[in-house]
Amino acid sequence: MKEKEYILWINLLQTITVKNYYDLYDYFDNMESLYQCSEDQLSACPVLDDKNIEEIKSSKCNLLLEQHLDTLKNKNIEYITIQDEQYPPILKNIHLPPPIIYYRGKISNSIFDNCISIVGSRNASYYGLKSSEKIALDLASKNITIVSGLARGIDSMAHVGALKAKGKTIAILGNGIDIIYPKENKYLYKQITEIGLIMSEFPPGTKPINYNFPRRNRIVSGLSLGTVIIEAACKSGSLITAKYALEQGREVYALPGNVNNTNSKGTNLLIKEGAKIITSCNDILEDIFPMFSASDRKKEVTDLTNLTNEEIQILKLIKMGYWDSDKLHQKLNLPIKSINYLLTTLEIKNKIVIYKGNYFVK
Repeated sequence: MKEKEYILWINLLQTITVKNYYDLYDYFDNMESLYQCSEDQLSACPVLDDKNIEEIKSSKCNLLLEQHLDTLKNKNIEYITIQDEQYPPILKNIHLPPPIIYYRGKISNSIFDNCISIVGSRNASYYGLKSSEKIALDLASKNITIVSGLARGIDSMAHVGALKAKGKTIAILGNGIDIIYPKENKYLYKQITEIGLIMSEFPPGTKPINYNFPRRNRIVSGLSLGTVIIEAACKSGSLITAKYALEQGREVYALPGNVNNTNSKGTNLLIKEGAKIITSCNDILEDIFPMFSASDRKKEVTDLTNLTNEEIQILKLIKMGYWDSDKLHQKLNLPIKSINYLLTTLEIKNKIVIYKGNYFVK
């Protein structure tokens, strides 16, 4: 088996948390070593308790991985691990990123470039629904990928807006990717798989229980440069997503709502606490994407003539979400002085722009 399959195996075990996975990886260096362990070696591992050890032994006896791989094949479900090149770079930067992502649709590095998430109430007003659709449509038409949770209300209309613009959209599920929830989004689910992505860290068959949605929300914000909140009650999943976005160092935007609407109280509270007010997609574009001119925000092809190979490498990484010199240094394994020199030459050549301490391709 490949290491990719061993990572899939360990994440199938119900007693192993995401934190356990990273602790185990630090201890064993790879998941194959864990799989091949004897019972004595498992008992000696400080990360594992008796329940973990019993489940590991049982999973190998019951051929859990083999059965799961058959299920994925039969249901046409793909998956990537955090070690794969296709794994979204921006998601690797969050606390405890999902080791496994199941998906349906078209995966590519470009779909993870410049993502904005839009979330809000399931019981949204007409104003909220139309605002979500309009903002998503306008952003998607500028080649921004719209991320949301495929829930009723604001989430659904965000996906609809992106699809109307013939743009890119990603739906993150709080259940197995083979379960469409809510059921009325069956057609929307199908549309997204045709031009975008459906993603979930939960194995197929996982039910949409409340405990799963906060975990889903950290991925929604984690994929995005900024999160837009449209209509949210004071205690809601949307505010949890906003909290994750702040913890991940991402921007939080809020659309002002009717002060008499319960579903606007959380949104208006975010504004009072410092979230940025937006009234249109331009407020987001001007704040996060200064490389877009006011007259033409369409994606342009960067001229690579007269650039060194190292400069081209840096440009490609910046497009993938490696926005600061430290991350570029870690990825390229070049001295930080060399990274800073290359960034300076790219600025002089007018290929990149620095904004809020981060670098963007012009």
